[in-house]
Amino acid sequence: MKTLHLLLMSLALLAMTSCGSASNNARENISAVPEPALMSANAQKHGCLPSAGESWSELRQTCMQVFNEAKRLNPVKVEKGEAVFSAFIVFNDDMSKAEIFLPSDEPNVILTRNNKGIYQHRNYSYDPNTGTLSIDGKAAYKTDAPTR
Repeated sequence: MKTLHLLLMSLALLAMTSCGSASNNARENISAVPEPALMSANAQKHGCLPSAGESWSELRQTCMQVFNEAKRLNPVKVEKGEAVFSAFIVFNDDMSKAEIFLPSDEPNVILTRNNKGIYQHRNYSYDPNTGTLSIDGKAAYKTDAPTR
């Protein structure tokens, strides 16, 4: 009986040590597998995540969710049944510059405030008194709440 008990203990000990070495081998193999990249495949040049609604702000030098952090500008003219695509505007701390995010594939535009308080760059202008963004001299987008 003592021999049988000793034999069973030996087999159990052998089983435990062989399992331990198998799991060590498995751990070594797992650690050899390369880790996935930290950034998702849709991360932009600056590391923004479009899938999370992030866009790069050149003015603020950061990724931001414009729909949460910027002022919404809705189209002045919308045809019945047409989808509404808003533009957004964000200002720097001293309100001397503004950046517009257009719903098209056009790059963001940085506008500079002139001595009359109007933000302009080339064919874009934003009047903070009326909350109107004009493109080529025509009112294109307007906010419900002007900046001032």
